[in-house]
Amino acid sequence: MRKIILGGQGFTLVELLTVIGIMAILAAVVLPVVVGFVGSGETEAEDTEYDAMKFAVRAMLVDAGATNLSGFDNDVDELAEVKNITATSADGIEYSLDKYLTFGSFPLSQSYDISEDGAVTVY
Repeated sequence: MRKIILGGQGFTLVELLTVIGIMAILAAVVLPVVVGFVGSGETEAEDTEYDAMKFAVRAMLVDAGATNLSGFDNDVDELAEVKNITATSADGIEYSLDKYLTFGSFPLSQSYDISEDGAVTVY
């Protein structure tokens, strides 16, 4: 059996408190920077989603050769409502907006006002 030698190895209370103090100072400096990155990332994601929505509506109208949309109430705030937005080509082929969006199963992070002529705004 080994004997425990008192005062042999280990850290003193002053050393431990010094390390904890340094870590607290680093956390106080780094935390606001990280929070700022998260906030700007959310803003960038919303802008990207808005641009994707505008591009998808325009692409669908161009593919359909149509000038007006149909099948919606003008306000879109859920991905399920996007599936109702359609454009019909001159030969009667119906194009659905959800085929042009790459959001997958993710919910929309913003609500959109889409007019019949394809103009998209965030509200």
